[in-house]
Amino acid sequence: MDRKRKKLENSLYNLIYSHMVLTLSYLCALPIKVDLILPLKILMVYAITIIVKLLLTYPIILYILMITMLTGLIIVNYFINDFIVIFLRRMFSLFENIYYHIKEMEAVESENILIFWGIIIAILSIFTWYVIFKSKNPFILLPVYIAGIMYYWYIYYDEAYIMMGLFLFLFLILLGLRNYSKIKEYGNKKISDKFNYTYGAKIRIILTYSLVIVVLAISLPKSNRYIHWQWLKETANEVFPFLEDFRSTSSVKKAGVETSTSITRIIGYPDKPTKLGGPIILNDEAVMNVYGKGPIYLRGNIRHTYTGTHWLTEKNKEVNYELREDFSGLTKEERNKYYRETSYLIINRTLTNTIFSPYKPSMVNFESMYKLVKNQDDILYFSGNIDVGDRYTVTVLEPFEYDELIALGINNKRHDLENISIYLQLPDSITDSTKELVKEITEKVNTDYEKAKAIEKYLRENYRYTLEVNAVPEGYDFVDYFLFHGQEGYCTYFATAMAIMLRLEGIPTRYVEGYLAHEAREEGIYIVRNNNAHSWVEAYIEPIGWMTFEPTPAYPLPSELDVAELEEASESQRDIKADADKGNALNSILMPTPEIENDSFPAVQSLNKRVEGKYLVITVLILILLGMSMKFIIRFIKNIYKDIKISRMPNKEKLIYLYNEIIKLIELRGIIRKKGETHFEFADRIIYNFSSIDSKGIKDITEIFVKNKYSNYPTSDEDVKIVEEYKKTMEKRIRRLLGLRTYIYRKYFK
Repeated sequence: MDRKRKKLENSLYNLIYSHMVLTLSYLCALPIKVDLILPLKILMVYAITIIVKLLLTYPIILYILMITMLTGLIIVNYFINDFIVIFLRRMFSLFENIYYHIKEMEAVESENILIFWGIIIAILSIFTWYVIFKSKNPFILLPVYIAGIMYYWYIYYDEAYIMMGLFLFLFLILLGLRNYSKIKEYGNKKISDKFNYTYGAKIRIILTYSLVIVVLAISLPKSNRYIHWQWLKETANEVFPFLEDFRSTSSVKKAGVETSTSITRIIGYPDKPTKLGGPIILNDEAVMNVYGKGPIYLRGNIRHTYTGTHWLTEKNKEVNYELREDFSGLTKEERNKYYRETSYLIINRTLTNTIFSPYKPSMVNFESMYKLVKNQDDILYFSGNIDVGDRYTVTVLEPFEYDELIALGINNKRHDLENISIYLQLPDSITDSTKELVKEITEKVNTDYEKAKAIEKYLRENYRYTLEVNAVPEGYDFVDYFLFHGQEGYCTYFATAMAIMLRLEGIPTRYVEGYLAHEAREEGIYIVRNNNAHSWVEAYIEPIGWMTFEPTPAYPLPSELDVAELEEASESQRDIKADADKGNALNSILMPTPEIENDSFPAVQSLNKRVEGKYLVITVLILILLGMSMKFIIRFIKNIYKDIKISRMPNKEKLIYLYNEIIKLIELRGIIRKKGETHFEFADRIIYNFSSIDSKGIKDITEIFVKNKYSNYPTSDEDVKIVEEYKKTMEKRIRRLLGLRTYIYRKYFK
C-alpha cells in the first residue's frame, strides 16, 4: 500500500514539475514565434523536462553523454574537414543572436528559434527540478513564475491569464503534497485514519475551492471596450505619472498575434547600434511635452557609419557651454539674414540627458547647475540626467526655404565641412544594382538639391510603408534588400536607403534618429510618445548647408509641415483605421495599417454593452482612486505619527532622525547617496545643488550630525534647533523646486 501511495505521489510530483515548466515556457515561445502546433509544443516541453530530470537525478548519464558528444565531434571532424570549426561558428552565431535578442530586442533568426526555446525550457526545468525535488520549498517558485507570467501579461500576451491559473492550481496541489509529506514524516511515516478523516477532507475542500476560484477568475467575461476620454487620460498622466506604467487595454496586432497592445517597449529609439530591419511595434508611452509651433522634427542622435547591416555613431568633437550661452557660431548678421528664431519649451517625461531639438539649436535655458555639451552634429546633452517633470527651453534658428536662401546669397561650401569623410563613408557591401539605380534616378538633374529631391521622390512613390516586415536575410546588404527584394518597410528602411544613395552621388549625409512631434493636444501643445519615434535624413547641400529630407511616404515632406493639418495620432493601428474611415486622411498617412475587417469594430454597439462598459470603467476608476487614496492616507498618517514621536525623543535621537529626514528630502530631487560614500563625501558632492540656508549649508548640517552621533557629548538644544530649521526650509525649497504635484507624488505615492 505504501509503495503504491509513494508511486502515485511521485507521479503527481512529475506531472506538476512538467506542467509548471510548460506554463512559463509556453509564454516564452510567443514573442520568439515558435512555429509549432500546440500538441508539438507540449510534447517538446515534456521531452526536455524528462531528459533534464533524468540527467540531474543520475549525473553519470550527463558525463557519459558529454564524453560521447565530444568523441563524436572528433570522429566526424576526421571525416569532414573543419567540422569542429563549423560547429563552433554555429554555436557562436546562435549565442550572439540570443545575446542581442535579450539585450537589444533583435529578432531571433528562424534557424535559432527552436534551439533558443529548448534552452529556455532546459533552464526552467533545472530551476523547477531543484525547487521541487531538492530544496522542497515550493514558495521559491512563486517570485520566479509569477513575475515571469506577469511580465508576459504586461507585454500584452493574454495567454498569461490561462497560464497563471494553471500555475496557481499546480502550486496549490504541490503545497498540499508537501504538507502531506511533512505530516507523514512527523508521524513516523504512518498516516492514521484520524488523519485521513481530519485533514483529507480539509485538503479536498481547499483544492476544490481553489480550483473553482481560479476557473471562475479565468472564465469571467472580459472586454476591451471602454469609454475613451483622451483629455482625462492626459490629465491623469500629468498628475500621476506612474499611471502610464500600467498595462493598457488598447488592441493592436502583433506579428499575426492579436493582443491588447504593443509587445515591445521601445523608449524612443535604441541608444546602441542594432541590426537594421525586422518587425517592430511601438507603444504609446509619453516621452515629453513640447510647447511651440509645430509639427517639429526633434533630433536626438546621429549615425554616421553604415556597415551594410547596422548604423554606427562615430565620436566627434564635443564642446562644453554654459546654459543660456549662444553656441550657434553664427554672426548676428547671418542669424538675421538666413534664419528665423523660435523657441520651444520641453517638459521631460522620462529619465534622460539628451536635449531633443530641431535643427539648428542656438541656446538652452534650464534652471540647473549642469553644463551643456554640443557635438559636431549639433546634438545636445546635459552633463547629467534630468528628471521626470523637468522643463527646459531651446532656442532654434530655423533656416529659410531653399529658394529664399539662394536669393539671399547664402554660400556654404562642402570643403568647409569638418570631418567630411564620416558623412561620405560607404561599405563594400553596396551592390552594383544600387549604384546603377542611383545613376538612373539622377541622370536628368544637375544640382545636389535636385538629386536629393529626385531620390526622395523616387523612394516615396515606389515603396510601401509598413511596420510588419520580415528580418533581412543573412548575407544581404540592407539597402539592396530593401530596394530590390523587400520593397517595403518603415522609416529606418527609407532613411537608410536615401542616405546611402546620396553618398553614392558624393553628397554628405547623416542618418538622424529622434521624434516627430505631431500629436497636438491643443494648439501649440504636442504630446511626444514612443510611437512618434522616427528616422530621417540630413544632407549637406551646397550652397545651403545641412537640409532635412523625408523619404518615408507615411510622413509629410518637411516643407509641408507648416501647412499640414495634423490631428492627434491614434493610439493603435485599429484606431488609425477607424479615424481614416471618418475622413482623417492625414492620420492614416502618419501610421498606415493593413486592412482590418469591418466587423472588428461594429459601427453601432447595443445600449446594454455601452452601459456595461461604462460601469466597468467607473468601477475600475473607483478602485484605482481608492487604492491611491489608501496609500496616501497611510503615508500621511505615518508622517503625522513620526512628527508626534519625534517630539518625545531625546535630543541625540531627534537630531539623527531629522538628518535622515533631510536626506530623504534630497532623494526626492533624485540625488542618492552612493554605496560606501561617507557623510562628508556626500555633502561635498551635492553642495552645489543646495546653497546655504540662513548661513548654514549642507556641510554644516553634516558636521553637526556627525559630531553628535559619534561623540559622547550630550546634544544641545541649539544643534537640534539648527537642524530642525534647516529641515523645514529644505522641505519648502524642494516643494517649490519640484512643484506641489510632483512633490506630493514622490513623497506619498512613489
